[in-house]
Amino acid sequence: MRDLTLWQAVGYATELGLAFATAVFLGLFLGHAADDWLRNDAPILTIVGALLGFAVGVYGVVRLAFFVVRPRKEQD
Repeated sequence: MRDLTLWQAVGYATELGLAFATAVFLGLFLGHAADDWLRNDAPILTIVGALLGFAVGVYGVVRLAFFVVRPRKEQD
């Protein structure tokens, strides 16, 4: 695990939350826009967009978490 200062840890935690929330809201927005464009009465694409945004958000959070816990390479 990396040796992080307090502010680095706060920065990573903030990035985790913002990356997840942004992905979910972007998927939700794009799905809603597609529903409006196609004039769907049922919010099918909104739900699909939210679920895809959730999946992308989880993927981004996992990638960032693995980056944070990966040990640094030793330099000679």
